[in-house]
Amino acid sequence: MQSLTVPVYFSFRPSLFPNWPTWHPELTMALLTTTGILLVLPKLLSFALILKNRECAGFGGVLRLGASIALEIVFSSLMAPIRMWFHSKFVLLTLLGRQIKWTAQRRNDSETSWREALEHHGFSALFAFGWLIGAYYLSPILAWWLFPVSLPLIFSLPLSVFSSRVAIGRATQWLGLFQIPEESRSPRVVASLQTFLSESQRRPYSSQ
Repeated sequence: MQSLTVPVYFSFRPSLFPNWPTWHPELTMALLTTTGILLVLPKLLSFALILKNRECAGFGGVLRLGASIALEIVFSSLMAPIRMWFHSKFVLLTLLGRQIKWTAQRRNDSETSWREALEHHGFSALFAFGWLIGAYYLSPILAWWLFPVSLPLIFSLPLSVFSSRVAIGRATQWLGLFQIPEESRSPRVVASLQTFLSESQRRPYSSQ
C-alpha cells in the first residue's frame, strides 16, 4: 500500500512531530523463521533419530540420507507453490459449483509430455510472471519477497516434465538416493505375497 499512496507526514490534527512510516522487519523475519522451522525441523529430527538408532544403512548410508533430505527440501519447496495453486483452484471451482474429477493415480512409468504440462500449468505460469512484473513495477523490494512463490510457478512446466522423467528416477535409484529400508529388505507381508504368487504360477490349474 505504501507503493500506491503518498505518505502523509503531517495530518490535519495538531501535532508537534511528523508521522514517519513505520516498518517492523523483526516481525517479518520472525514469521519467515518460524515457517522455515516448522517445515524443516521435522526432517532434521527424523535424520537425527535415524542416526541415533543407527539405521542409516537401510537408507543408503549417512551421506546418501543427508543428500536425499537436502534434495527433498529443495524439491518440496519448489513444488509447494504449485500445489498451493491447484488447491486454491479446486476450492474455487467447488465454491462455483463446478465438478472436480479425481482420476486414478498412474503408478507405472508414464511421463508428462510438454503438451500436457502446458495444459495444466500454462495459465499459472503466465499469471505468476505477470504478477511478478507488476509487483516489481510497484516496488522492487516486494518483487524479491515474491520470488520464492512466483519462480516455481513460472518454471512449473519444466519442473512437471523433468520430474516425471523415468531416466532421472532411475539415476537417483542408481545413486542410492531417496532409498528406504523396505527396498533392500522386503517386509514380511510383501515377501509372503511374492512367495504365494510365485507358487501359484508354478502350480497347475485344477480342472473343475
